[in-house]
Amino acid sequence: MPACDRCHRGQFPIDVELDVENTELSPGVRRMLATVGQQAAFDQGRQQMELLAGLSVTTKAVERTAEAIGADIERRQQRELAQALQHPSPHTRRRHFAFPTAVSTVFERSST
Repeated sequence: MPACDRCHRGQFPIDVELDVENTELSPGVRRMLATVGQQAAFDQGRQQMELLAGLSVTTKAVERTAEAIGADIERRQQRELAQALQHPSPHTRRRHFAFPTAVSTVFERSST
């Protein structure tokens, strides 16, 4: 097991490749937890995981995983929106919509 030069702790490079570094859950299980966590109450999601996948997880695990993945999706969407605003395609035009609590920008593909 290779050790980190800085902290001298063991590391497994394959864990990074498999997306299981610092977690007990595989990417597939995390996706399942996020799905059941966003569709129903977290405890109901825990029950669904046991019924459908035979996995015993805590209600808190469903909650934490669903919230973490939701936050990651939100960050990615915000980053994509910021990039689109900085570098709009020549085939798009901006339309601004004002709502009582927010202003939204929608990009519309032109027909030319």
